[in-house]
Amino acid sequence: MTAPLGGVPQHTDDRARLMQAAQHLEAVFTRQMLQAMRDASPAAGLVEQSSGERIFTAMFDDAMAAAMVEQNPRGLAAALYRQLSRHLPPEAATAVATNGLAGEADVTD
Repeated sequence: MTAPLGGVPQHTDDRARLMQAAQHLEAVFTRQMLQAMRDASPAAGLVEQSSGERIFTAMFDDAMAAAMVEQNPRGLAAALYRQLSRHLPPEAATAVATNGLAGEADVTD
């Protein structure tokens, strides 16, 4: 396989894009879960939320979901990556998914 202008082989770029897409999907799922939890809780206060407050709450949920995905290397994104990377060329299929686990293996008691 030939390398593009940047010198990185195409299959490595495909793996990075697959991991990014899996993380994005996990963030969307997490945001939906946060929104459902927020909708299930009783509204506080006597005054209804303004449109600006709803927008900022949605933005906060987006930021929280992205942070939650970044903090969890063993989440849904890693599972999706492991499953879908089987359809990519076989070179280093789990290197991106286990990147967060490498530091844990080096720790000694």
